[in-house]
Amino acid sequence: NVVLGARFGDVAAALGVSLGARVSVDPGCSGRPGAVAVVARKFSDVEPGRLILYEDSFGMAELAVNRGSAADLLGVSRGSTLCLRRLG
Repeated sequence: NVVLGARFGDVAAALGVSLGARVSVDPGCSGRPGAVAVVARKFSDVEPGRLILYEDSFGMAELAVNRGSAADLLGVSRGSTLCLRRLG
């Protein structure tokens, strides 16, 4: 999982998203289209292999892949920069 270092409520408000919304995740803020995450409450809200943006047990925004690795999918590690953008 990739913890974004910000509270989920702050991230959701800044992006103007709620449950079910889609968010583009751009590793390195390259400006290119990124992976698409679904704003969800829990892993089972999406099918295996899908990227989700959710609130972890500490209230932080976190990216994860249902039955996978967000870090591997996004090609990021600790300290990487990510840009998020609301889709639709």
